[in-house]
Amino acid sequence: MKFFLFLLFLVPISIFAQTELIIQGDVVNIRKAPNVQGEVVSKAKRFDRLTVLQKASQDFIGGVTDYWYRVQTSTGKVGYVFGNFTSLKLEGQRTEDIYLSEISMGDCFHIIFGNHDFGFGYNNYGAYSDFIDEFDSGIPKYVGKKFRVTYNELFSMCSEACNPELPEKLIKTETIVNLILLN
Repeated sequence: MKFFLFLLFLVPISIFAQTELIIQGDVVNIRKAPNVQGEVVSKAKRFDRLTVLQKASQDFIGGVTDYWYRVQTSTGKVGYVFGNFTSLKLEGQRTEDIYLSEISMGDCFHIIFGNHDFGFGYNNYGAYSDFIDEFDSGIPKYVGKKFRVTYNELFSMCSEACNPELPEKLIKTETIVNLILLN
């Protein structure tokens, strides 16, 4: 039993697990089965947030390999979406082991890993509430810690200087997909 407990401490901890995805296509079909022949049970629009229930089978569609995800909408509908139309898309995804450099509030809330400023994407900050708590308290808990950061260039809406009173525009920006604390 002691040996088993010791092994638990060697495994990186994914304390920032991805439990939702964000639709990246204009309008995306939610299907009854994880394939393009599956009946369309609902549709989702760009930036709709869906709860991820399961990562399903991998498929090759339109020259792109990705996973199907079993999801649930805010209205309770359950079905499958093809990952390439979501924030979890594999195409363009990059993973780096890098240190959290800074958490700051400037024009936007910024989480900075090395030279990557993730202040403009839909980064699911609710899943990273510890970062917000660290910023609010001023007591470092994660700054200086090493993370495995998976990110992708995704669509986001951004107003100039993150001012909600100014018009928003559609941008593509580096966005966190998954974080794993390494130390």
